[in-house]
Amino acid sequence: MAIYWEFIRLECVKPSEPYGDELYMLQNGKKIWNTTDDNEGQAGKVWEPGTLFKLDQDADIQLWEYDPDTPDDLLGQTSITPSEAGQGPKTRDFTGDEGHYKFSYKVVTI
Repeated sequence: MAIYWEFIRLECVKPSEPYGDELYMLQNGKKIWNTTDDNEGQAGKVWEPGTLFKLDQDADIQLWEYDPDTPDDLLGQTSITPSEAGQGPKTRDFTGDEGHYKFSYKVVTI
């Protein structure tokens, strides 16, 4: 059996930029997800990817906002650990750079 984490949901409560955010997510420094449209991160926008990611070791998850002319903005980060398997869905608030996103995930054994 193997351990995975499932990217359940990301909700934009408040974008970090007034016109909306262009988002991407890293796991241990590697891009694993991104929005597809400019200014897609608007208040009330919800993404529900349902994607599974292998979890052989602790995963450092970071949500970033892409800025073409300045350094990208870190909106939040959390760690996901294999020991969370079977504990059900969890939600973390990412509130960096004046934005607010709710990130939901769960760790499963398959």
